[in-house]
Amino acid sequence: CVAAAGGLAAAWLAAERPASCEEAEEHWTVELLAKSVDDLPAGYKARTTNPLTVVRKRRGPPPVPGEKLFTQDEVAEHSTPDDMWVTYQDGVYDVTEFCQEHPGGAKFLHSVAGGAIDGMWAYWHAHHRSKEPVNILKRIRVGRLSDWEGDETEGVDMFDHEPERPPTQAVLYDRPWQTETRPDVLAGSFLTPNSALYVRNHAPVPMLSAGTHRVAFASEASCCKPESEEVSFTIAELEQKHGLREITSILQCTGNRAADNIAANGPSNFSGTNDENIQAGMLGNVRWSGVSLASVLAEHFGIDASRVSGPAEGPDAVWVEFQGADGYRAAVPLAHVMDPTKDCMLATRQNGEPLLPDHGFPVRVMLPGIAGARNVKWVERIVIQDGEGDSPWNITFYKNKTEPLQRDGRRPSCLRLPLNSVIMAAKSDGKGRVSLEGVAYPGSSGEEIASVEASVDRGQSWHSMQIRQAESEQPDDSSRHWHWVR
Repeated sequence: CVAAAGGLAAAWLAAERPASCEEAEEHWTVELLAKSVDDLPAGYKARTTNPLTVVRKRRGPPPVPGEKLFTQDEVAEHSTPDDMWVTYQDGVYDVTEFCQEHPGGAKFLHSVAGGAIDGMWAYWHAHHRSKEPVNILKRIRVGRLSDWEGDETEGVDMFDHEPERPPTQAVLYDRPWQTETRPDVLAGSFLTPNSALYVRNHAPVPMLSAGTHRVAFASEASCCKPESEEVSFTIAELEQKHGLREITSILQCTGNRAADNIAANGPSNFSGTNDENIQAGMLGNVRWSGVSLASVLAEHFGIDASRVSGPAEGPDAVWVEFQGADGYRAAVPLAHVMDPTKDCMLATRQNGEPLLPDHGFPVRVMLPGIAGARNVKWVERIVIQDGEGDSPWNITFYKNKTEPLQRDGRRPSCLRLPLNSVIMAAKSDGKGRVSLEGVAYPGSSGEEIASVEASVDRGQSWHSMQIRQAESEQPDDSSRHWHWVR
């Protein structure tokens, strides 16, 4: 299937996935001690009535016969960048050299220097999706704790207050929650139902209040007026001052169609994990409401599109970093954000309703045509800075491996979505005729989809597809076409 909007894009049939994927026993770990929450925001639920829950620990590398014994106080003495130890379970590890190789960046290990990494691994649960972290620990183990407290600990499970979730998605991981939407659900309507939209979380869902949550704005870049100071606003203040806008745009995870990619191009970083099964369901089409991000930045920092000079992107450009309440951080070039035709916004509603907790309640970044990894949820701070920044999601993850290295030796980040099309359903009448249903979307160009053609004989012949024009012509506040057509 191909869609024409200034280019062509191939699509493959999206196969059904199982309703759920069970998590292996080895994925359980000790959880961080957390404060008991009595009053949960709407949309959340408590899965335990006992504030103290016994949580199973995942075993680390086994003890080494004859290895040295250390107390926790002795480990704490090794807490400098030149001499850094940490513990995991009962093991002691020298991470001094590994610190610079850590995919998450050195800062994460610096924050627990001389102490335990169990809590960090429990929060950033991706550490338990592969055996590689434990294999690394085996190589840098220097001893064992003599005063380790044992196999069980009491505390509140930090994932215990996750939102309620409907059975309209295929579950890839439950810690943190990651799903894709079933093809039949995606094909069923122009706007993806709020409860059906795919979820890609990196950590437990923050519990925030729309009434008290504030978004801070700061600048560390030379392009802003020197008197600019960090300031914060409530959502009500932002909406009252800048007004609400509505745009209809697709949202797509950077890892969408990982299975197709592996089938076409061979093994990837997803191979050997549940992510290798991702079909086309980490995608949705939503009507977003919120305030113009360019308007907020222009008013407070005194900048507009004409004042953004220098490279448009890359290590020497000015970037905007979005920081979420969950600790996730990602950046996009300032030139893109300030371009009024890009329709970047701070979204507070999806399809006319407040954002669901899994989708960033009470406020998230919405960047039409930009990879989902940059659309930060639960945003609490926005920083204009020189360069892309040092968060692991800027320097290590979500990188475009098909592009040449930049001047700083890094791969460019995945930013712009391409023109694309996906077959969502295929039915045969048993007499040689096949009926296809799918979607096509323009990606970062924002251009109107002019036509869609499909082939059932590997490109030997092509057939024009009928586009449902009426539903795609619903007015919004954008002059572009960020939505899909069916």
